[in-house]
Amino acid sequence: MRPVIIIPARLVSTRFPEKMLHKLDGVPLIKRVYDACEDMDIPTYVLTDSMKVAQASGAAALLTPECESGTDRCCYWANTNALATKYDVVVNVQGDLPDIRKEHVEAVLEGLTTDRVSTIYADIDDSDRDNPSFVKVVHNKKRAKWFGRGITGYGHHHIGVYGYHMNELRQYRNLKKFECEDLEKLEQLRWIMNGVDIGIRKVKYHGCEINTPEDAIRWNVERENPLVKMTRY
Repeated sequence: MRPVIIIPARLVSTRFPEKMLHKLDGVPLIKRVYDACEDMDIPTYVLTDSMKVAQASGAAALLTPECESGTDRCCYWANTNALATKYDVVVNVQGDLPDIRKEHVEAVLEGLTTDRVSTIYADIDDSDRDNPSFVKVVHNKKRAKWFGRGITGYGHHHIGVYGYHMNELRQYRNLKKFECEDLEKLEQLRWIMNGVDIGIRKVKYHGCEINTPEDAIRWNVERENPLVKMTRY
């Protein structure tokens, strides 16, 4: 495999305006994610439509037009940038995952040995099952069957890291879009609704996704005192 890590990031955020620029312990969120990925010895790029995000990342950032989702942004890059021809698989790491680790990316790459698209999941605390900020995934331990934000009472915590074979990613823009994708605001449902299998692997994940200002507060508190686990909002 010739993998590349892509971090799609936009400046606009409904729940947390300009969250990519928000500083966690003095470092912008987007830079924390980029630095964590760069340490994995895999070429890493930030894709964004904002010069502010590009500059804050400290990365080899590539500018794109506005896109509906991170996957749409990756798809645009795969179809328009000559750099994409150097790689045959793409790992999409969401820009709100400051605690991403190498083992998470490795699990996604392992999933690509059997499927054209892959992702990862972890155990979920009972207190998080009702939280729409935590995406839940229903699966059969090999492949994802559904993703949702609602109160399900079952499923696991979906971690926002995806892997794609390059040719599969390039075809994403040609797939039919269904209403459920907009209702859940989850672009991965487009794969499922179009009959594309999504391989899935379980990982240990004790980090925090930064979706709201409260998440950023919690991240700082838990970093200062690992024994403290704040209530999630």
